[in-house]
Amino acid sequence: MGNDVMLSLVTSECEDAVKRCSGGLEDKLRAAMNVAKDHWMVLDREVQFKGAVGAVMTHYGKDSWEWMRIEAELNKMRQLNAFLMAAQAGLLPSLPEPCTDEPEPIGMMKMWHDAVKAQDTK
Repeated sequence: MGNDVMLSLVTSECEDAVKRCSGGLEDKLRAAMNVAKDHWMVLDREVQFKGAVGAVMTHYGKDSWEWMRIEAELNKMRQLNAFLMAAQAGLLPSLPEPCTDEPEPIGMMKMWHDAVKAQDTK
């Protein structure tokens, strides 16, 4: 199966956990991540992470503040990844200047690593 199908599987299985979670954005992310990390069919951690985040983004919708916070953090992750790839290729990239109007970071990667670590220690 292609990554799109796998991503769809994880996202759809996380949606119920997100709906049942009565907490805020961080709680919904943790609930989705706890489902995604244990996915019985999709073992790729990157696809699991994306599926969990996608379920939460879908829950809130594009016009929400939560969507904007998640999107801002994902953009920072992409920028960091591009920086690291350029540095690996021998280029001397500079990090983008931080914007003062960016929303408060969520810490999604730490949440994900904590969720996966909890499962791996079982």
